[in-house]
This record gives sequence, structure tokens and C-alpha cells, in this order.
Amino acid sequence: MADDKNNPFGEPTTGHLWDDNLCELTNPPPKWWMMALHASWIFVLVYGIIYPMWPMASGHTAGFTGWTSIGEFKKGVAEVDAKREKYEDMLDASATQILANDEAVNYIERAGKVLFGDKCAACHGSGGQGNPGFPSLADNDWLYGGKVDTIVQTITNGRHGVMPKMGGQKLTEAEIGKLADAIVGGKVTSEPLFMAKGCIACHATRDASGEWVSQHSPEHFCQSCHSYAGVKIDCFDCHTGQPE
Repeated sequence: MADDKNNPFGEPTTGHLWDDNLCELTNPPPKWWMMALHASWIFVLVYGIIYPMWPMASGHTAGFTGWTSIGEFKKGVAEVDAKREKYEDMLDASATQILANDEAVNYIERAGKVLFGDKCAACHGSGGQGNPGFPSLADNDWLYGGKVDTIVQTITNGRHGVMPKMGGQKLTEAEIGKLADAIVGGKVTSEPLFMAKGCIACHATRDASGEWVSQHSPEHFCQSCHSYAGVKIDCFDCHTGQPE
């Protein structure tokens, strides 16, 4: 037991004494600390009732509100789409009519930067300056003409070489499956869809003898990008058919 020498203030102790001069007190924690402790477990309990949280054998509790992060995301997308709908409707007009509408031009200048970054910058550069094998879009030297209607035709239908068409180019679930099987089997160039859907625009390389190089080969120009994309990029920024 602690004596008066080791507990000169007469505080209650557990009776344990260490090193002949250190006793263990039994004073309760401060009230503010106890209030914070109880508030924290009450918060966790309430949070678990309102939001998805508690693990179950085949999933988790849905919460009182049914809130989910993906639901919040879709709600945000819907709100953005609702605000954009007015301007997207303007784009049903011809390119010449759109360019004559200041409000539409203001919208497409901003939206176009995003689309260019997603769909075009990989080949033509982030500023349209071009890359080896891909022409510059930042000067007045046009391969197929620089008129508005001609540029629309180029983007929509593509051009000979490696310019894929962007107008309505989608892959069905069945087509995705066929291409995936061909890629896994190492015979992607034997699948007609590889050519028909424009995959060849980016994913075809020949060796010095003129033979097709496998997409798994270090000689394939895509390998450095794909190695990077595997950990850095959402593949579906470029590839259509994103799963739900």
C-alpha cells in the first residue's frame, strides 16, 4: 500500500507501488474526456444506422437512407447532364449554324477542351502540336482541308492511315468479348473487328520484316504506354463499352 510519503495528497490509489515511490491512482478521467468518449461511440452507432456500414454474411447493411457513393456520383452526373442539356441540344444543328451562335460557341470551346484531351491528345498532343506520325492541328497546314465541314467529316468518318472515325463508333458486349478473346490468344490481328472498329489505328505494329508484332512484344510501340496505363490511366477513357 502507498503510504503518506508516496501519496502526500491522500488521493485514492489501487494499492500498487513501483520503485518505492510511484503509486497508481484511481482518479476518474476528466469529464470532458468521458463526454468525448461517449459522444464518439454514439456517433458511430448513429452513422451505422443512417449509412451503409455494418458487414453482413453476404454484404452489408444498406443504412436508413440507402445512400451509396455510386448513387451520389450518378446524381452528380445527372445534375451536370441536366445543365448541359440546353447546350447539347444546340449541337444538333450544322457546324456552320453552331459557329454562328455565340452561346453555343462558348459552350463547345470549354467542352471541346475536355473531349480533345480524352479523345485526341494521345496522338495529336495536348496542345494539338502533333507527334511523330500524327499531324499538327495547331497550324494552317491541313492534309484534307481546313474548312469546317471537312474537319467535321474527318472527325466523324476518319481518314486513311491511323485516324479512326469518332462518329458513333461503339463496341457491343459481344464484340468486346471477341476482341478480348483474340487479345488473350495473341491473335488479335486475325479478328476482323480489329480492322473494322478502328483498333488498328493505334494497336498495329510491324517488325523489320513486315510481319505483325504481337501486342505483348517489347517491340510493340504500345507497350510503354500500356505499362503506364495499367496503373495510371482509366482504359475506358479510350476504349468504348465501359461496364456498369
